[in-house]
Amino acid sequence: YTENVTEMIKILFFIETLNGGGAEKVLQNLVNAMDKSEFDITVQTLYPDKAAENLADGIKYKYCYPSASGLNQLVMRLETAFGLTYPRHIKGDYEIEVAYLECGSTKIMAGSTNKKAKKILSFSEKCDTFVPLNTLDGYSTTKTICNTFSLHTPIIITFIRAE
Repeated sequence: YTENVTEMIKILFFIETLNGGGAEKVLQNLVNAMDKSEFDITVQTLYPDKAAENLADGIKYKYCYPSASGLNQLVMRLETAFGLTYPRHIKGDYEIEVAYLECGSTKIMAGSTNKKAKKILSFSEKCDTFVPLNTLDGYSTTKTICNTFSLHTPIIITFIRAE
């Protein structure tokens, strides 16, 4: 008798900070609602973030720099400008990499050196509706996105405002 064991999908959500309102709270709700038996979830921010205490058990939390001091902010800007933040601070063999919010996190994740990553996603801070690119005629909710990840198919999802 052999048991059919499937490996969990390693997924990284990268966001500059978990402090704040809308998108940051949506990310916390999304990862907290995801099935921890299917996904090995990591949330990473630029600096240590007290709001990480709101992440559910089983979600790994990391940060790139030890504090938001002026020196660390300067180092972060220089590393980001030269595409060094990802290779120096994003450690893990993720299958899915999510740049959550545009700007800094998107620039950093654009420097991904992970050839294995199947998906890179982004979230626009002025958006409130999720639209899968492969089904532009329909809108998804957070729950649907969680179910979509379970399909194990390469789906790129971008987040745009519904008209």
